Amino acid sequence: MPDITTLVPYSKPLGWPLFGCPCKYIRNNDFLRISAWNSATGVTLEWSGLLLTTAGDYVPLQGTLVPTTDRLETSVALQLTEGFLYHLQFRVTAGTVRRGQCFVKAQLQQGDVDNAIKHTTLISDYVELGYEPVFPGSPIRSSTEGPGLLRLITGTDPAAGVENSNTVPTNARWKLLSYFVQLVASAAVANRFHQLRVSDGTTTHVLGQVDRAITAGQTMQISYITGGVGGGASGIAAGGGLGGDTYLAGGWTLASNTRNLDTGDNFGADALHVEEWIEE
Repeated sequence: MPDITTLVPYSKPLGWPLFGCPCKYIRNNDFLRISAWNSATGVTLEWSGLLLTTAGDYVPLQGTLVPTTDRLETSVALQLTEGFLYHLQFRVTAGTVRRGQCFVKAQLQQGDVDNAIKHTTLISDYVELGYEPVFPGSPIRSSTEGPGLLRLITGTDPAAGVENSNTVPTNARWKLLSYFVQLVASAAVANRFHQLRVSDGTTTHVLGQVDRAITAGQTMQISYITGGVGGGASGIAAGGGLGGDTYLAGGWTLASNTRNLDTGDNFGADALHVEEWIEE
């Protein structure tokens, strides 16, 4: 058995990675797919990286992506040269983006078409001002993992005799934190009982109710808190609860459902406090 100190070292181009280097080998038929799902306005993303070719040359990678605001995927595919990917990073160059608004992915795939086989995920996380996901180093996360975007949403002001209703945007997920609305009851004699219903359009998943009756001619401020139960009330305010955490998927509705509602009863615009994620 020869002395290993006499063996000829492996010959490689200058700059090639050593064992243990956290880089990614790129094949000739590999494409880099850059994708973003976004709800913020005026956003421009820049992605940049560094590739070491088999010839020993460092090739910079750089491009921009302007995602749509409808939470649908905006993507581009770039054919790569065989070598080793050392670095890849996303950053926001235009627009104000908070976590929960712009989810990005960088993946390796065979072929440049939409039905190409994606075989490696390099980056999968939200990008925002102050946080730039990077390969290698950043964790691979799903779009519904971790904290989302805190939003205070003002609904529409319905006509008299019409209930409040809100629909979750396509490719969004809401966690309802609280709900508020004011009802001005007409002079028609009847006890109204306010309910808040979460539905997927076919099935009711959550139904909360204010225990206090709203009487003729009364103005009542109604609020619900996720995790609570029907609570105390006074002459001008009533509280309801929705039990445990309340999540709504894209296309689901959050709407009032008032027993004995009169045609002259008038709801104001409701206010929703939600945590929002993108459903990629």
